[in-house]
Amino acid sequence: MKIPKDIIKLDQKKFNDERGYLNCIYETSDKLILNGFSTKISHSKKNVARGMHWQNEKAPQKKIISVLKGKLIDFLINLDKKSQDFGSFYYFSLSSDDLKTIIIPEHYGHGFLALEETIFLYNCLGSYSPPNELAINIVDLISHNSSINTEDIILSDKDKKAPKFSQINF
Repeated sequence: MKIPKDIIKLDQKKFNDERGYLNCIYETSDKLILNGFSTKISHSKKNVARGMHWQNEKAPQKKIISVLKGKLIDFLINLDKKSQDFGSFYYFSLSSDDLKTIIIPEHYGHGFLALEETIFLYNCLGSYSPPNELAINIVDLISHNSSINTEDIILSDKDKKAPKFSQINF
């Protein structure tokens, strides 16, 4: 799995016994500041794509993501105008079987494509701000940067209307 150098990939800790399991997705000794912190669970049917979303520098959001059930292809695009990797597009597989957690910095657009029914967990550091949310057409990015078939992808109306990368004035 090739991921950008500023994305953090963590191994989760799983503790099993006869009762079931406890899966520690992410833990820190830092004091948790709850202002601007949210936890969300997304359920997607097979072939649903969500994204590519991010928030501008007025209301940035860092994301910590994990797959609870299913399998998906995760997509990232570096949107840091100062970075030598600006515009670089990345994708990799994530599943509930691989027990991986990904930490995505604020300057990445993020999206995913469910390869089967999928339950996706994400924690956001930074408040959701609709006026500062931006999007790029995920199907356009996938079709220009991979060999992934986009014919059967299911999108929301909002994501269908998102501009192509080439149409955005950064």
